[in-house]
Amino acid sequence: HTPHTHTKAVSRISCTAAVRTACEVHLAKFLTSRKDVFEPSVTPRVDYKNVLMLSYYRNLLIHLFANEAFVAVALNSFGREAAWEGGVTLDRLVTETGFLLDILSGEFEYPNKLTKDTVRNTIDFMIKTGTLQLDKQGRVHVAPSGETRFALLCGLLWPFVDAYWSAALSLFKLLPGIS
Repeated sequence: HTPHTHTKAVSRISCTAAVRTACEVHLAKFLTSRKDVFEPSVTPRVDYKNVLMLSYYRNLLIHLFANEAFVAVALNSFGREAAWEGGVTLDRLVTETGFLLDILSGEFEYPNKLTKDTVRNTIDFMIKTGTLQLDKQGRVHVAPSGETRFALLCGLLWPFVDAYWSAALSLFKLLPGIS
């Protein structure tokens, strides 16, 4: 192994251990676990404090997954059939991810931030790690082994997209002559 490869392996192990410790120790009362899958154990009307706490932790973790989350949400925006089965062309996914980056450009600041020039590298990384796959026709879709990770990535970024969507609809209603 080269020193760089060793550092990546150690950081991946450290990241995995940190997430597992956070889920098993610090978030135990907010999550349920079945095998290696952690799920929120909250009902919004009853456990609103737990929902707020999970949102707090999401905001602390998003920088670790933001680049992949942008790609996942862009792919998911094509609909379930396209994202999971039919796939979308690589160029179209890059374009839609760039659109999402433009909209949310001011929301996140972190090292190695995704740009329009690095979207393809992130897609390649997601294919390499089994979150996405490229079929023989050159279309990208969610890999069967990556469905859980894909759902996590979308869940991290969707609240921001929803907030922008709600704000846009509200502002649109304020335009004169539009009902």
